[in-house]
Amino acid sequence: TANAVAIQADGQIVVAGQYRGIYQGDLAVARLLPDGDLNSAPVAPAGNFNGTGMNYIHPGGAESDDSARAIAFQTIAGDGAAQRIVIAGNTGDGLAAVARFTASGDVDTSFNSVGYVTNDFGGSNAVAGVAVDGSNNIAIVGSVFGGQIYEAAPAGLPGLRLSAASNTTDGFLAVYSV
Repeated sequence: TANAVAIQADGQIVVAGQYRGIYQGDLAVARLLPDGDLNSAPVAPAGNFNGTGMNYIHPGGAESDDSARAIAFQTIAGDGAAQRIVIAGNTGDGLAAVARFTASGDVDTSFNSVGYVTNDFGGSNAVAGVAVDGSNNIAIVGSVFGGQIYEAAPAGLPGLRLSAASNTTDGFLAVYSV
């Protein structure tokens, strides 16, 4: 299921959503050529994504129905200005989730060593958007349903911290510094 789309500078289309595979649902990302065909080129620079044109990650529990809802691009300085793909969504456990992939579609394990981070902002979290600012901070916004809203910083994340969070009666804004 596709839920978000962004266009790379080279015209390729990157889609984020849900892949239904091993688990109930995974955060997924796919890259299409400008003509709409899945980019399943086996080698860089044309594609990768494991030669399939798509990749996925499962940040929730074993029976969690995870889904990406938003997508953004992030350029990492000192890495040959390599572009990363950032997707954000929800786990079936009610957590907010952010995952990052390399330009070639691999899970970016330099992001929290597992390629993703999850947060509980109270109740059931529903991520609605993600953006990357000029300082490479990743910001997510969303809603909270049920429960008391609170701020929960990611625990034990070297190089990644929740640098700001604000909550209203039914929503959140979180900014991650990398």
